[in-house]
Amino acid sequence: GNKPFAMFLSYSPPHDPYLLMPPEDVALCEARAPHVRLRRNVSEITEDKYVPPKGHHAYGTTDPWAKYRKEVTTDKLRSDLAGYYRHIEKLDEQIGRVIDLLKEQGVYEDTVIVYTSDHGNMLGSHGCLNKQWYFEESVRVPFVINWPGKITSGRRDQVISLVDVVPSLLGLLGIRSHDKYDGADVSRAFLDRDADMSNIAYLYNIVPAHQAWRREIFSWRAITDGHLVYVANQDASPLAMYDLDTDPYEFNNLLPSNPFAGGNLKQLLEIEVNKYDGFLPWQDLLRNYGLADEWNKSQAHFGYPTL
Repeated sequence: GNKPFAMFLSYSPPHDPYLLMPPEDVALCEARAPHVRLRRNVSEITEDKYVPPKGHHAYGTTDPWAKYRKEVTTDKLRSDLAGYYRHIEKLDEQIGRVIDLLKEQGVYEDTVIVYTSDHGNMLGSHGCLNKQWYFEESVRVPFVINWPGKITSGRRDQVISLVDVVPSLLGLLGIRSHDKYDGADVSRAFLDRDADMSNIAYLYNIVPAHQAWRREIFSWRAITDGHLVYVANQDASPLAMYDLDTDPYEFNNLLPSNPFAGGNLKQLLEIEVNKYDGFLPWQDLLRNYGLADEWNKSQAHFGYPTL
C-alpha cells in the first residue's frame, strides 16, 4: 500500500561453489573461462601459506595441515571467476525484477536502493583464496546507492564503511536519531559529487574463524583513508602498509624499508582499536564476552580444532 517500508534482501551468491548453477549456465561459464583475465597479483598455487599454530593440543600427526593444502591452477581460478561473474549476472537479473516491481507499484521514485556486500574474495590474489584478509580484494566491497532525482550519478572517492550505512541513510532522509551509532554520516557525498569530506574505514579480522584460524597471521586490524592502508598484527606490531594510489595491487609493503611509515594512520588505528577491544588477544575476547563455546561449535562444525 502507501505505507513506508524497509526491505532487506540478503542473497547468497556470488559464493563458492562457483559452478553450482543450471547446466546451461555451467556450459556458458566453461566457454568463457579460457578468456577470463586474472588480476595481476594472482599466483597459481594458493592456500599453501597456512601454517599450524605451534604446540596446539589438537595435533599429534607429522603434518596435520595436509588435508587443508591446496594447489590451484590458473585454469581452475579462471573457471571459478567465470562462475563468480555468472553469479553476479544472475543476481543483477533478480534485482532487476525488484526494480521493475517498484516501478509497477509507482514507488520507484520514492525508494532509496542500496547495493553492497559483507566481504570480497581473494580468488587467487596474493596466492590466497577466500576472505578475512586485509588486502583490497577481500575488504573492498561495492556500494551503490540510488534515489531517482535526488542522488546524482557518478563515482565518488568518498570512503564509506558498512558501519557508516545506517547514519548516512538517516542523514540522507533527514531523520534525527538519539541512538548512538558507530560510523559517520557521509550522505552529503551522495548528493554532491564534489563534497569535500574526510573519512576513514576501520578494517579488522579480530577473531580468526575457520580458514583464517589456519593462517600465520591469525587476526589483524587495519585502517584506510582510501589512499593508504596501514595494518597491525594482533599484538599491535606493524604488519603492512600500502599506497593504494600508486600500488593498487599491493605488491610493495612500505614498512620493511621504512618502519615509521605508518605515522598518522597508526595513531588513528590505535584510537579506533581503543574504542573497542584494545588489542586484547582473540582468545581473551571470546572468553570475556562469553563466546568461546559458540566459537568452538562453529569450528567443530567445519572440522577445525577448538580452544
